[in-house]
Amino acid sequence: MRLLYYELYKIGTKKLLIGLIPILLIMNISLYTYTEWQQNGSLIRNMHHYQLVESTYQSLPLQEGYRTASSKMQELELFNLFASEAVIATHNPEWKKEIEAKKQQQPEAIKAYLSSPYVNNNTLLKRDLLLYSKIAQQYKAIIDYRSRMLEMQQRAADMLSVTIFQNNASSLNIHKTVKDFAPLQQLPLQIGLEEGIVSSTSFTPLDVTVVVLLFLITIYIFHREREAGLLPLLHTTRRGRLDTAAVKLGILTFVTLLLSLLFYGSILLVANYLYEFGDWNRYIQSMASFQGAVQPLTVLGYLLQYLILKSFACLLIAIVMALLFIGSQRPTQVYVTLLAMLGISFICYTQIHPNSYVNSLKYLNPVAFLDTFNFISDYRNIYWFGYPASKATLSYITGGSFIVIGTLGALWLYTLQRSIGIYLPWSNVWQNIRIWTFRIRRSNSLFLHECYKLMITGRGWIILGIGLFLTLQMIQTEARTYNLEEAIYNQYLMKLQGPLTSDKKVFMETERQRFNQLGNEQAEWEQRYIKGEITRSTYQDKQLEWKIFLDKEKSFLLVEKQYQYLLAIQAQTGHTASFVNKLTSDQLFDRPSRDIVQGILYLSLLCALVSPIFTQDYRNNSVFLLRATLHGRSRLFTYKLAIALCLSLVLLAMTYSPMYINLTRHYPAIDWTASIQSVEQFETLPWNLSIINYVCLVNVLQALGCMLLIPVIQLLSIFVRKQALSLMLLTAILISPLALAYIGFKQLASVTFNGLFLLTSFLRDESATMMAATYFGSLLVISAGAAVFGWRNYNGQFMRKE
Repeated sequence: MRLLYYELYKIGTKKLLIGLIPILLIMNISLYTYTEWQQNGSLIRNMHHYQLVESTYQSLPLQEGYRTASSKMQELELFNLFASEAVIATHNPEWKKEIEAKKQQQPEAIKAYLSSPYVNNNTLLKRDLLLYSKIAQQYKAIIDYRSRMLEMQQRAADMLSVTIFQNNASSLNIHKTVKDFAPLQQLPLQIGLEEGIVSSTSFTPLDVTVVVLLFLITIYIFHREREAGLLPLLHTTRRGRLDTAAVKLGILTFVTLLLSLLFYGSILLVANYLYEFGDWNRYIQSMASFQGAVQPLTVLGYLLQYLILKSFACLLIAIVMALLFIGSQRPTQVYVTLLAMLGISFICYTQIHPNSYVNSLKYLNPVAFLDTFNFISDYRNIYWFGYPASKATLSYITGGSFIVIGTLGALWLYTLQRSIGIYLPWSNVWQNIRIWTFRIRRSNSLFLHECYKLMITGRGWIILGIGLFLTLQMIQTEARTYNLEEAIYNQYLMKLQGPLTSDKKVFMETERQRFNQLGNEQAEWEQRYIKGEITRSTYQDKQLEWKIFLDKEKSFLLVEKQYQYLLAIQAQTGHTASFVNKLTSDQLFDRPSRDIVQGILYLSLLCALVSPIFTQDYRNNSVFLLRATLHGRSRLFTYKLAIALCLSLVLLAMTYSPMYINLTRHYPAIDWTASIQSVEQFETLPWNLSIINYVCLVNVLQALGCMLLIPVIQLLSIFVRKQALSLMLLTAILISPLALAYIGFKQLASVTFNGLFLLTSFLRDESATMMAATYFGSLLVISAGAAVFGWRNYNGQFMRKE
């Protein structure tokens, strides 16, 4: 019991952990609330009225309720059309005629509208239209589900009648699917909102937050003794091995389950407050998002199962982290291994097709286990040695087995930690070589010594090697293939590339006339063929020519749209506009997902490489000795920052060079001297720059921003003094917002460091100047403050007590 008390005390007295938990909880609740108000604000504001409307339909039979709700929705849509007549008539006279025709066809509808409370009250009209459309959609989802259940057996019989589906894994999968869904045909279904249940149980930022906190907790439980050099002493005590390991794993399990219930349960409570979950005893198959679920769960049962599965998924990840920290000597190795594992799991989960024969890699991995919403709502079978097996069953077996085996493995590793090393007769050869070469190259240069300490002693060369390997993998070795539409577009742009001249205008007008006159030409040749003026062979050759020409029309429409845009922008700005190949410009300026992935890769490498610069001095307690030397304060601090700044630029060039190599090798050339406004995304950009100048400016700003990140990274490293903790904090502050942006939370760009890696996405309109000045001004202030506080802390002022 005393061991248990000490471990709990150790966790409970960590100010960083205790401070982060409420901060991150409030941030997640705020982000969820903000997101829901942005997407469903009208519904949330009118929840009381929705409940009144829903209560009037609860007692109605299914078909009658659907007819009544659909009829009411159609009536309100017609009322909405009448109410918007004045606005539509101003912008679209043709649509005005349509409205007049509807009035003549349905005179009773206009009378009902004029006598309704919706006249001159668009707010009430839009509210009721929203509410009744929700009711109609819920009825339609139930009816579609009933139809789907009735048609499932017939569709299965039709598929099995085809030869390719007989006597193979596909036939077994079809039989199993029909059998699994058979008990659901008679489920009692009823209407009810799904928005709150779906949004709260698929809120991905919670997963990122909990994983970051688990990383911090695992550091405190398993790594602090090793970092402080207490592990050998601890192992010599009577209960310092198996008993201590069991207590640590028990505490990790308890804290993990507690955190999971706190974070995921809090979002459920907020969702219930915003939407109210309705009848807790209705089956989730009543809702459209759960019609692929095979378990007959009520809303209450689903939420309980959601909390349980989330807790065990988090426990599985926590055990993985514990194994890595117990079996590794350096936190950087744990950090890189964990990022690689989660990255590979995410790629498998998002890129492998659900029906692939290797879908076991998609569904049996940590990222898939965390996606509890899709785990329950999406029915899939996994091909296991050629036979379809239930995704849920295999997931339970795999996850549960790993938790048990991982726990036993962690106990074994912790208990036998001193005997897992292998000592060979030649194990000191490499150390002797390093000593001999050091005698040759030894120098008193402080800068070179710090470089050696980081790159050789701190194993920074491994991080650079990993970065170089990933960079080489990003370079495309095979030529890019183009479909027919893209190939024809490229042919047009080869003729039109460059400034918009009078000759190009004539070409575009001539080409348009050819398309417009093609119908008359075809009719003329057809008549000549009928009259016998031309032979059949000549007519067929002409038809082939027309077909080839018509294949060009879709590509020409894209070129013509670009041409109209250039005419407009040229008239608006007075500058010469130019044709720029859209395939190349989109690849350069309009790939936010790629930019986010590159940002995550860059920051992961930067944090792993730069964080030990200061923490290694604290790890071996040499910082106090260094402060006593002549150049052990300001000069040493300056050199450390200089090394970090140089490495940040090296990694930046390494990470982003493949993009430009691929662009120049595999995409059509563009006129780099053309005005940036020639690219449609930058229509309203107020800067008078060419494309090459804009690209150079963005790269300079990005390099400047990455350099300004270095003092922030160093401040956190100096403040926490432990490399594992600094990596955790850096991941939470720098990398997690980018991960959230990748899954759809793009609104974080302007208030986080995400903007550095999405510059072309938000420096493209009239607010670009103000945005750039505000963003980089704020970043400069933060960086300067971090540099000052970092320097003072490193030199002994404002020191944090251990």
